Amino acid sequence: MSRRAGGRAIDAIPGGELAAAPPHGDVPVLARIRRRAVRLRVLVAVALVAIVAAQLAVAWARFGTLDAGFVIVIVGLGIVLFYTASGWIGTVTRERQRHAAMSVLPGVLLVPRSIEETAQASLQLLAATGVADAGLIAIAQDGGEATPTATAGYPAGWADSAPPISLPRPGSAPLVARDEGRHPWVLPLTRRVAERPWVARVPLVSGGESIGLLMLAARQQGLLADRPLLAALAEQLAGALDHAALYEAAYARERNLEELDTRRREFMAAISHEIRTPLTSIRAFAELLALDEESLGETAEQLVASLGQGVDRLSGLVNDLLDLGKVQDGQMEADLAPLDVTRVLREGENLLRPAFMLRQQALELDLPETRLTALADRRHLEQVVLNLLSNANRHTPTEGAVTVRAWRDGDFVRIEVEDSGPGIAAADRERVFEPYYRVQRPGAPAVPGSGLGLAVARRLVELQHGHIWVEEGDTRGARFCVELPASGAQE
Repeated sequence: MSRRAGGRAIDAIPGGELAAAPPHGDVPVLARIRRRAVRLRVLVAVALVAIVAAQLAVAWARFGTLDAGFVIVIVGLGIVLFYTASGWIGTVTRERQRHAAMSVLPGVLLVPRSIEETAQASLQLLAATGVADAGLIAIAQDGGEATPTATAGYPAGWADSAPPISLPRPGSAPLVARDEGRHPWVLPLTRRVAERPWVARVPLVSGGESIGLLMLAARQQGLLADRPLLAALAEQLAGALDHAALYEAAYARERNLEELDTRRREFMAAISHEIRTPLTSIRAFAELLALDEESLGETAEQLVASLGQGVDRLSGLVNDLLDLGKVQDGQMEADLAPLDVTRVLREGENLLRPAFMLRQQALELDLPETRLTALADRRHLEQVVLNLLSNANRHTPTEGAVTVRAWRDGDFVRIEVEDSGPGIAAADRERVFEPYYRVQRPGAPAVPGSGLGLAVARRLVELQHGHIWVEEGDTRGARFCVELPASGAQE
């Protein structure tokens, strides 16, 4: 279903997903204001009658008689004062009613709503305030005609079969008149409101374009005679509908992005699984060839070694994709338990030391001799350590150095992996944890990698209620820091 607002076609939000209209009191606000005005007039009349009676009593007591002229003057003065006070009360009452009516619709903007819900909430507020006894809001369709979108005081289901009408021209003044019930949109109100209700038809305009119609009906003319007020209400309502159209557009865009992201994750998971199967076979064949070294020449051995490295790189990429997808989909959980961090770091150093030796890099561990226990998930922490060490290995130049440190820092266990590479600019230090982000260094050779390792590391650290960040190291390289909750006293 499509609605137009401010010249934009918007897909409507499914009903029931947004907040309903706020509750209202049983007595309309304008009715309460009118009742107060009536009570005030009665009090003024009683007070003036008492004053006139007191003056006449004083004159009778002093002179023993009442002159007819004096009585006429006193009574006339009381009547003049009453009408003067009544006129002042009427003026104040009308201004209070105008203020109450004008303050109704801005409240609709406090809660994000669809176009239909905005229209319905606006009518409910106007009815609860007492501006009208019934009404409807019609929104322009693509063909230029309008059909009822929201109703108040109409029979249930009437709007579904209501005939469309043509909209008034933009800039048309509000039309207020008694209706004989001939109009198809007024006919249902002749029994519910009045046989000849007062009806106001006010165009809704946004950006110089007619977007709909506000129609209000009442037993008495009341505020419907105030055309400037009706025009102001229509302007507020058009703004609220325009706001709702923007909300619907943003809502639809967010839903589309979520759907695209879901499809992307499903695709990445599927393709990762599809790639993993042939990689397993290729790795097995490479290992079988490597076992038969005697039948292989030097060139063939190099090719087999390169084949194994390529398989390892692709396997790492597939694993990173799968891990990232699981974390983003909320499918990965952390089994937190007391864990010796120094042992995990030493195991990671043993696994990756060949890669550091291949590039003639120094890998140094600066760890305490005692156990350093954190509340962590072993598998997740091992993955974080391997990702950080692999990242340092790739970005550290040949014959460079990488240092791994760990210590107890208050309520946390802190891990640092510092390299002697080119470092990371301050503007990139947060973005390096985004999936697929690669730091660009003009003139520098491209560094191999998927751009997923640090993104996976951050999500795994956060799963363990920890923090990870990067800062400048002592040698102007990059220092990656991880903090995990400490577990009890260190042994």
